[in-house]
Amino acid sequence: MTKILVAGNWRAFIHEESLSQAFEKLGCELIRFKWNNYFTSTNIIFRLYSKLEYRFSFGLIVSKINRDLVNIAIKNKPDLLFIYRPILISVNTLNVIKAKSPNTTIVSYNNDNPFSYLYRRGYWARHIKSIAKYDLVYAYRPSNIDQYKASGAKRVELLLPWFIKQRTFPISLNESELIKYKTDVVFVAHYENDGRLEMIRKLIEAGIKVSLYGPEWNNVIINDPLLKKYYPVKYLTDDEYTKVLCGSKIAIALYSYLNNDVYTRKCFEIPATETLMLAKRSEEMLELFNENEECIFFDDTKELIEKIHFYLKENKLRQEIAFNGYNRVINSGHDVLSRAQYILDTYKIP
Repeated sequence: MTKILVAGNWRAFIHEESLSQAFEKLGCELIRFKWNNYFTSTNIIFRLYSKLEYRFSFGLIVSKINRDLVNIAIKNKPDLLFIYRPILISVNTLNVIKAKSPNTTIVSYNNDNPFSYLYRRGYWARHIKSIAKYDLVYAYRPSNIDQYKASGAKRVELLLPWFIKQRTFPISLNESELIKYKTDVVFVAHYENDGRLEMIRKLIEAGIKVSLYGPEWNNVIINDPLLKKYYPVKYLTDDEYTKVLCGSKIAIALYSYLNNDVYTRKCFEIPATETLMLAKRSEEMLELFNENEECIFFDDTKELIEKIHFYLKENKLRQEIAFNGYNRVINSGHDVLSRAQYILDTYKIP
């Protein structure tokens, strides 16, 4: 039985916990190390201080996290130490674990882009300094592979994002849910200053019924004459997220400009609900989905609006493409269990 220690922040189920449960389903022994708990307190002063520590990856709390990770790794001697978004983990911590548990393969995975110049200077400094200490680095996006290697990574493998079959799947909404969630087009995403605000505005001006969900929108739309009707924009629970997608005829997929992304987790979650996905065109997405058969792509807002109008009228074609997209993500193994199996197949040093 493979023993795995998963370490990470543990704020959202889709990340560390979904992967941990997938490992367990595959018969692995799991140990969980959650550092988000170290920053949790009802004391206001502590909370303010802990935010500064987390922001700068330095201080008493961060030092304790590193010490405790060393202790739990030495005590359990896992076959695999999987560190998720290892922004707080120091070079010394990795050195000590490797010295005290030499048979442990230490790997990192980061869904954000530590090489993006758009992040605050120094934000990823500790992580980048430690890259050479990992036995294996899993890269979220293809562009990071060479960047990790240039930063000293011994070995790099691509690990795509995933969806969770048990949480994201086609469902039939009841009458009250249809009233609440039914719409022509939905956009579920966080706000970034990359043109998505203007995109939503143009969709509305084109007469398209569009729903908006996600974090970080409220401050930018509260005084907007056209968009303030969405205030407050809701952050969806997992259950609501699936219902929103299933209640929509079309769902839009954009990628993070901050992270220089070419796909996103929603590129698998949207088809998994048998909803038609209109996604920003990228070479990587064209490799994942057959255009006009499993997914519809667009290059700009003008093309997006034209295709929305077309596919809202073509019900049968829209449903056929959505169903083909569903089959693609299911049959090609884009679920978290398949990703966990991929990790088990690739983590050992050749």
